[in-house]
Amino acid sequence: MSGNPALIEDGAVEIVAASETGHPAAQFVLGFLWEMGLLRERSKGKAFLYHHFAAEGGNMQSKMALAYKYTRQDMFDKVVNLYVESAEVAMNTFLISKDSPVIKLVRLYNGAEENKEALRKSKGEEDEGFQILEY
Repeated sequence: MSGNPALIEDGAVEIVAASETGHPAAQFVLGFLWEMGLLRERSKGKAFLYHHFAAEGGNMQSKMALAYKYTRQDMFDKVVNLYVESAEVAMNTFLISKDSPVIKLVRLYNGAEENKEALRKSKGEEDEGFQILEY
């Protein structure tokens, strides 16, 4: 790591203090640090423990980390539950959004065609889901 080692260690001490008070984001960071062996000796057991408590506190990143660990251990019932919960949170976040990033008009055709039905068939667009719009 680069930077001032004293400041880095001070930051780690603050993260530990926050995690001890039950802060899920701090617990996630400690889980990551233990997993990677940053600022401390690597310990997968401690990493799992911190990710577990962070996930119980609602931290989605720790839930995803646990889902990966459970996949490696063939504990698929837990994996499915974590991924379902993550998908629900993602969908709720998407549905709450005021500006949907998905809805965007795209022009598929830039010309005048007299026989719209023939044009659809020639392009393989016989499905009702396709629509030709004129501007």
